[in-house]
Amino acid sequence: MGRLTSTNMSESHKESGMKHPPALWDSLHLPHREISNSHPRELRPVTLAPFLVALSGLRQTRSTTALHAESESRFVVTRIFLTLSMIGTLLGVVVLMLGLNIGDAQLKDPAIQSMVGRHMLVGVLALCFASLVHAIVFTYFMGTGRWIEETSRVYQLTTSYHDESRRLKYRLLIFITFSFVLLLIAGVFGVGADPASRLSVSGFFGLKAGQVHLGVAVSALLLNLLTNMQEFRSIERNGEIIETVLGDVRRIRAERGLPES
Repeated sequence: MGRLTSTNMSESHKESGMKHPPALWDSLHLPHREISNSHPRELRPVTLAPFLVALSGLRQTRSTTALHAESESRFVVTRIFLTLSMIGTLLGVVVLMLGLNIGDAQLKDPAIQSMVGRHMLVGVLALCFASLVHAIVFTYFMGTGRWIEETSRVYQLTTSYHDESRRLKYRLLIFITFSFVLLLIAGVFGVGADPASRLSVSGFFGLKAGQVHLGVAVSALLLNLLTNMQEFRSIERNGEIIETVLGDVRRIRAERGLPES
């Protein structure tokens, strides 16, 4: 097949009856393919329009799906958090009741020592579970905070949404930190109150190690419950911020003629 020039292209257009002017062909510089059925020399442009339309539809579908997913995440996260926090609180109450039923841990009665071992195992489980719940909540705020920041930047929204979400996150960090530290202190005094442990804690202010352990454990349980309440309120408020951002995004997309999300 010979080399095609702009002159040959013009002649080919005249022969095939195509409506595109030669100047348009010269400016596009698009590749061509030869149709060798009934018209061997008929040339047609390889258009990218179908591909671009399909790609645009894919992006619009993904964007709409993402917006709906973010809209429903508020209720999903709230239900998940309430379930996990109730389980964590229930575990804390169980640990407390097991500890109160031990009585004198200094006795070498096998039944008493079995109760001590059960109390310690469930206590470690409760500590790990409470820490996991707090970690999930903080991770949620990290992810949604980044989403709010990026969405506000792309759609040129006010920075107050991201600022408030960030304040909620760092306010929660204070509660989570103190709750976690107090849980660790309760565990340390619990180990010190065990006569079989190598760690010996005599106590403070005339109180025995077991009494200090009980007081710190009750304080840790109450603080953890208060932290869960603060986390719930923060998740609710953060969900309201997300809903406001989504409302602004839908309004902007409607103003720009984009599909309604």
